Order: sequence, then C-alpha cells, then structure tokens
Amino acid sequence: MPGGYRADDHHHGGAPTLAGGYAFSAFVVANALAFVCSLLATLGLMYAGLESVDFTNRSWHFTVTVGLVRSSIRSLAIAFALGNYVVLAPVAPRTATAVCVFASSILAYGGINTGLMPVTVLARTTVMNRKSVTKM
Repeated sequence: MPGGYRADDHHHGGAPTLAGGYAFSAFVVANALAFVCSLLATLGLMYAGLESVDFTNRSWHFTVTVGLVRSSIRSLAIAFALGNYVVLAPVAPRTATAVCVFASSILAYGGINTGLMPVTVLARTTVMNRKSVTKM
C-alpha cells in the first residue's frame, strides 16, 4: 500500500497509514476494479477459447472480454496515478500532478466519450487533495 502500514503496537496496527483520505480511497477502488476486470477478462477469454462452446456464445464472451480488458487497463492507469499522487502530493505536488496528467493521456487514448470519467476522477482528486493540503 502507498505510504506503508501502521506499527502493530499502535491503534489499528497493520492498517495503511494513508487510509481515510479521498485519494487513497479512490486508489483502493481503482486497484480493486482493475483486479476484478482483469480476472473476469481472463476467465472470459478462457471460456471463449473452448471449442466445445457454440461459436455465437464464444463470440459474445470475446466481445464482452474486450471491454473488460479496456476497463482493466484504465483502472490500472488510474490506480498507478493515484498511488503515486497519494505519496507525492504532500512533498512534491507538481510532480504528483504531472503523473496524473501523464496517466490521463492513457485514459484519453480510448476515445473522448469513454475516457472522460477516469480523467474527471483524477482531476477531482488533485483539486480536493490540494484544498486539504493548503488547509493544514
């Protein structure tokens, strides 16, 4: 986990140190979504490759799998950017923002309509975290 874990002798020992923040929560969700989409895509490709299954059914599973792979790649890019952002934002906010911008280029590659939501999540995280850092 980004930021490490709390010592075992502290309250909530073993818990991530950055837990509770918006950016960290978004990271965890994006990471879980990337894992689930990747797992479902793998299973879908295995099923679509079975010769004993009707071709129409195999074709449908393959089509669904392509969407899952795209979602997995986007979620992985978001998790990467947010993981870096959570760790770097307090000490190097410009570098953290640059990582989010670079990751957004991966998200935008999929097309304007399909790439807007992940870019919005990254932008909102950057703005919300800057507000909380400036209040400290």
